[in-house]
Amino acid sequence: MKVGIVANPEIKGLEGFLKRTLEALKGHEVFLESGIAKKYPKLEKKIEEFDVDAIITFGGDGTVLYTLQNMPAQVPILPIRAGLIGFLTEIDKADLEDGIGRLVKGDYVLEERMRISSKVNGRRLPDALNEVVIHTSQVAKLRHFKVKVDGELAFTIRSDGIIIATPTGSTSYSLSVGAPILDSRLDAMVIAPIAPLWNMAKPMVVPGSSNIQITLDAPRPCSVVADGRDEVEFEGGERVELFKSSEPAKFVRFDTNFFQRLRKKLQAATGMQITSH
Repeated sequence: MKVGIVANPEIKGLEGFLKRTLEALKGHEVFLESGIAKKYPKLEKKIEEFDVDAIITFGGDGTVLYTLQNMPAQVPILPIRAGLIGFLTEIDKADLEDGIGRLVKGDYVLEERMRISSKVNGRRLPDALNEVVIHTSQVAKLRHFKVKVDGELAFTIRSDGIIIATPTGSTSYSLSVGAPILDSRLDAMVIAPIAPLWNMAKPMVVPGSSNIQITLDAPRPCSVVADGRDEVEFEGGERVELFKSSEPAKFVRFDTNFFQRLRKKLQAATGMQITSH
């Protein structure tokens, strides 16, 4: 089995993680992303050049998103949490050996997660696992957005911006603006206004097959951001088009109970005790 390793180089305990991971993967072909291969130069390879069967990430959700946006092909990812809150991570670093053992044996469920493709005037942004955000480039300056779904006008709104989120992203930014949590098994997207002028404006859930078009009614600058990483400018008269990506993200899962996973993640993020009965 060929396995690529991607990690946040700033994480405490990285050297120990790499040592344990390489030990657990003895007999397999392993590559380390540039930036974490200082002690293992023979294993170094740029993530864009990975030709592997699976990728192991070590860090938080940011490491997973970075990996998804830079890997050359969608192969299964096993995300290992490194002391950070991670809605996308599967196991803690304490369970590293057991998780890798199950990975190489094929003892896991492959979960596919929807991603959003987006274009700004035909320019393609990297696919987003969580959300695409359109927001004003100027503090305290509302924008007038027109939103169409499958060619039909859905609504116009004055707000600081709009979030278009996947079911995965529904527990992220869109949740903080009052949008609903979507079961990750749903094929749907959330359109959520950010700080709308009219407080009756509520988030909308649309089918995953929808083609969403957003335009500005005035020539004022906005930014379009995919998963908090890639950003392009967007002005009046221009159009943002959003639709379901043909390449879903693929994750190695050992725990497939959505609600149990959700309770654990929300409890870790908020510190609240969420009981199962």
